Amino acid sequence: MNKIKRIAAFTLVLVLSGFFFLIPGSSNPVHAQAASEQSYRKYKTMARGGTPGETITERIDWHRREVVTNRINPGIPGYMSSYNCGVTAGGLVVAWYHHLPHINLIPNHNPGFWFNGVFRWANSTAAVHNMFSNLHTRMGGLGPQGVTIPQFITGLGSYVLSQNHTMSLDSVRANNNELRPSFKTAIANGQPVSLFLYGFNVMGMSGLRSFDGHDTVFFVQYSGAHVMLAYGYHIISYFDENNVMFRQDTYLFVNTGFGGTGDLMRINSHATLDEALVTHIS
Repeated sequence: MNKIKRIAAFTLVLVLSGFFFLIPGSSNPVHAQAASEQSYRKYKTMARGGTPGETITERIDWHRREVVTNRINPGIPGYMSSYNCGVTAGGLVVAWYHHLPHINLIPNHNPGFWFNGVFRWANSTAAVHNMFSNLHTRMGGLGPQGVTIPQFITGLGSYVLSQNHTMSLDSVRANNNELRPSFKTAIANGQPVSLFLYGFNVMGMSGLRSFDGHDTVFFVQYSGAHVMLAYGYHIISYFDENNVMFRQDTYLFVNTGFGGTGDLMRINSHATLDEALVTHIS
């Protein structure tokens, strides 16, 4: 039996088609249930895609700054589905793992090829569309109204099993605005991370600019629930004239599901992270 492990602060377990959650510290599967009404809102929230709101501009003055960046290679393909953001994000996980040797997750689709150390993703095909449609059905077929996190997990797991592969999940969420160190480990290991957000921000690569002694940040604040895929991080630490760090911002390289792959999201502010799941497919 394939075990999908969910490490979280409460006990929600789900049995479906031969895979299940485990309560942390327990070896026994339990049928789906919420521990109490104190459960995170993520189990009541539908992921629809969010609504754009305020445009925010910041200036950060600094004496010295340090930057740490890492991204998985290749990044995430730019495929779009005609369904909700949960289906799109799940399908991008499938598409990313499909490029690995011996992991055939999208029948009759050539993922692309390596050229000079860069993976060139193939264009979307009818096979990719069929994969998204299959995921849509397995996640509940809810159309534009979105999916809950359990529907995302069980639908994705069911699809992976249907293609004769196994899947497990690990949570790398620390709190509403913070990721665990294991997030960096996942990126170093070439594993994309599914982000489940309730309120978030999005900026293009040009939205973060550095000058002599200051940075400027330009992004759009979104409200509502959304699922997107992270494939790297860009952490900036700011120091004053006494060499004391006064601020640290963590930006994630993301495929927002809105089109394209060249976007950033700042996770430590202007966002509420309901969950972050690393997917292992083999």
